[in-house]
Amino acid sequence: MLDISTDPAYQWLSGTLSIVVRLGLYAGLRNSEMAWFDWDWIEWDRRVLHIIETECKITGERWVPKDFEMRAIDVKGELIEALRREHQRQEEAGLLNQFVLPAGSPQHPGYRGKPLSQDAIEKAFKKMMGAVLAPLDEAERKKKEGITVYSLRHTYITFLLRRERDGGAGLDPATVMKRAGTATYEPPRSICTRSRSTTIPRIDWVTDHAADLLDTRAARYLLGPRMG
Repeated sequence: MLDISTDPAYQWLSGTLSIVVRLGLYAGLRNSEMAWFDWDWIEWDRRVLHIIETECKITGERWVPKDFEMRAIDVKGELIEALRREHQRQEEAGLLNQFVLPAGSPQHPGYRGKPLSQDAIEKAFKKMMGAVLAPLDEAERKKKEGITVYSLRHTYITFLLRRERDGGAGLDPATVMKRAGTATYEPPRSICTRSRSTTIPRIDWVTDHAADLLDTRAARYLLGPRMG
């Protein structure tokens, strides 16, 4: 098992690539929501993420989500603890600013304090996928070559819709649409959505169920051991 804190790939996006993956798999965030993810969006004690209108304190640029995209997402403690550790790491490294994914680098200090480019998020993820898929045979690589950051969101939604007996959360479509901040969603035919809307899923499924999206190597590469 690789230690992401010492692996060179961990330095992509100023060391926040594992946070990108968690925000996709654990909260279903879009690329734009990750780029504008403000530390003030986190309600630490209640373990809730608020996707809301945000203004960059440096440039005055505003990011305004559509009405149905603004939402509060209750998340499990695993994600909150990962964000706490990341906040402390950034503070100690002198990276901490308004946004959870800090933009800029020593070579490009002018971007510090501004929202990260969505392209930068996707490019770093693509590099990671190239690294973890390289040892696979050609047939397996081709199956996963089209995986993007947005695919993490779809895996999250699929997990919410999948029946509990099949390892999912078993939420009803209306609840899933609220959590995902979407006006419409057509689930895969294989997903049965009949269930209790009050179910709150444990998010310890990543290394078990990430086969829908990544092979287990990729999940472990970024997230380390299963969190239970």
